[in-house]
Amino acid sequence: MQRQAIINSHTLGAIDAYRMVIKDISEALGDPVIDMQRMFYALMIQSGIERFEVPRDVVVSAPSGLSDRVSPVSLETETSTLDSIYAAVTGAAESAKCTEAQLGKVQELAYFLQDLHIAAVFCRPVVTALDTPKLAPLRGVLREDMFLVVDSLLSAVQILSANTPLTKLELPKRQVTSFREILESGLFAPYVESHSELESSLNSNSTSLALVGQKARGLVDAFPDQLDLKKTGINVLQAIPALIDALAGKVFGAAATPFFAALGEAIASERRVLVYSFHPVWRQVWESKLDKVRTRVTPARQER
Repeated sequence: MQRQAIINSHTLGAIDAYRMVIKDISEALGDPVIDMQRMFYALMIQSGIERFEVPRDVVVSAPSGLSDRVSPVSLETETSTLDSIYAAVTGAAESAKCTEAQLGKVQELAYFLQDLHIAAVFCRPVVTALDTPKLAPLRGVLREDMFLVVDSLLSAVQILSANTPLTKLELPKRQVTSFREILESGLFAPYVESHSELESSLNSNSTSLALVGQKARGLVDAFPDQLDLKKTGINVLQAIPALIDALAGKVFGAAATPFFAALGEAIASERRVLVYSFHPVWRQVWESKLDKVRTRVTPARQER
């Protein structure tokens, strides 16, 4: 069976925003426009994900040549819990003390917890475009009880950085044929299997990552003209801290039982809860554009 991952609606929205931002700055710089949507799917496929499931009620236009890898999934049974998670986290923010940027970080935290829940319930990875939440900027913004519970949970989320054989540049249409050649090569299936082993809590992270890196390097060496090694962030939850039991119900209310029960069941079944992040590559692309802007602005200022 092909390895599948779920893309939540907030990730689809983020990718669309990235696409528009990069399009605008690329046109302003006179650069070729990078198709961020295509890059997202290409990176995730080459992170060992072979098929994607998106919410049934969301209209998605997958990149040409990759549409056969995207199918609908119903999240309706989890809507109540997902809404409760979002309401509990955002409701714990003291909005009078929040800047707009901090409110955005609170929302991203809620989305991340939603992704953990979906990954646990459906027993498959979730892919996201967002960064792993950092709680330090939210101290004093979130209520103290929410801060303690979420900080305890996130402390159990280990961030792994795996080498991924990403197709060079933005995978233009003319490269789709070579992209499929990579996917159908005898080296790609073992690479996917190495990522599957990350989901098993029976293997150590270091052993699993070493195998992923070895298989990734083998693909890049076999297709040096098409592939580069890029880092993919993988968030791994393999334990639930004891503090959760004491405070979760009070803090998360109605969401606590289904949310933490799903996480506990997934971990008890000796499977890690995985969230793959596109954010490291997005940052590389965005920073490269900002560097170009800086190099053009600096001489102009010096001439004044």
